[in-house]
Amino acid sequence: MEASKLLIEEKKIPVYKSDGITIIGEFVINKDVSIETSVEPEIVPLWAESGYKNFTVAGKSYYNYSVVTIYKNSNTVQGRAHVNHVGGSLPAGWLGAGAVIYNVSGYMVKLGTTAYTSSSASSIGNYIDHSASSGTFYAHGWSHVWNGSKYIETPTLVSPRQNF
Repeated sequence: MEASKLLIEEKKIPVYKSDGITIIGEFVINKDVSIETSVEPEIVPLWAESGYKNFTVAGKSYYNYSVVTIYKNSNTVQGRAHVNHVGGSLPAGWLGAGAVIYNVSGYMVKLGTTAYTSSSASSIGNYIDHSASSGTFYAHGWSHVWNGSKYIETPTLVSPRQNF
């Protein structure tokens, strides 16, 4: 793909402190600067995310979801599962997630294992990869949340389908 040139007028972009009010600096883009860009459409991954599933374990609020991503440049399908604790960090090992990839016929093409947080965290995501060069796929997953005496497993919603 041929690179294109983009000429930019001089612009000043303020940089704010985390309060969103106090300016701590600025970026300046000079009008004499040209930027070469080249984006191959097939390199941009295609992804689809399920809705969030809200649930409660031992009085704490959580949500989980699944994602399927197609990487055409590497012939890879990735399935991911995520779980988030709404109230901040939890001790190591309290959260876990695992994912599964299915093809359009509902056949399980890859089954992952559960990964658990190794330090204090409020979320964890876990992914698996499957080699493919064509087809339609979706992801599903599960989360494990510690309730004080055992893990409670909660399935994610199924991601929308994504195809090569």
